[in-house]
Amino acid sequence: MISMIKILDCTLRDGGFYTQWDFPETFVHAYCQAMDAAGVDYIELGYRSFVKSEFSGAYRFTSESTLQKIPALKHSKFSRLLEF
Repeated sequence: MISMIKILDCTLRDGGFYTQWDFPETFVHAYCQAMDAAGVDYIELGYRSFVKSEFSGAYRFTSESTLQKIPALKHSKFSRLLEF
C-alpha cells in the first residue's frame, strides 16, 4: 500500500512567484539532488507553457534544454504544470 503513495515537491514552482523563477543554476541542481536523496518521487520546477513576454527566470518555462542541464537523478522525475 505504501508504494502507491507518491510524493510531489512544488517548492521551486511556488517559490518562483516571489523570485520570478530566477534561481541560481547551482541552487536548483543542489536542491534537486537533495530531493532525490530524500526519496521525493516528483519535483515541479516550473510550468510547461508558452514563453511569456514579461521577465521570468529559466524555471518559469522549463525547457528541455534547461532540464538537461540538471545532473542525473536516481529516483525523482520532473513534473511541469501546464499553464496557458
